[in-house]
Amino acid sequence: MKTAFKSIHIRAGFTLVEIMIVVAIIGLLAAIVTPSYQRARQRGQGSRILEELRLIDGAIDRYAIEFNKKGGDAVSWDAVKLYLKPNTVVYQTQEDPLHNVYGPDFEVDKSPVVPSASFQALSDTCPPAFWSPYL
Repeated sequence: MKTAFKSIHIRAGFTLVEIMIVVAIIGLLAAIVTPSYQRARQRGQGSRILEELRLIDGAIDRYAIEFNKKGGDAVSWDAVKLYLKPNTVVYQTQEDPLHNVYGPDFEVDKSPVVPSASFQALSDTCPPAFWSPYL
């Protein structure tokens, strides 16, 4: 009794061409998403700097009211720190998210200014109108 076995080829896996197509599609998606992610990240950093400038401005105003300072009087960073939350990064380092220092000089009735290096670094995504009134 003779049995004949037929050779059955079962395709189990992907071909190199299929894998290359999938890798190309993933690469294309990454190329599309990366610039958008960078812009969103820079815009977030700019928003954080703007919020910290608002906090510093408010701290200067509270200091001026409490110590009867008039417009144009100098305010030191130590005086500003009295009115900021102690466990925040800006309180501890006096730096923005790009590690540029706020100040060092502040005045009553004069808004603090965006560090120039931060303004330049974020100029692609944060135009001058974004920074108003802290330019």
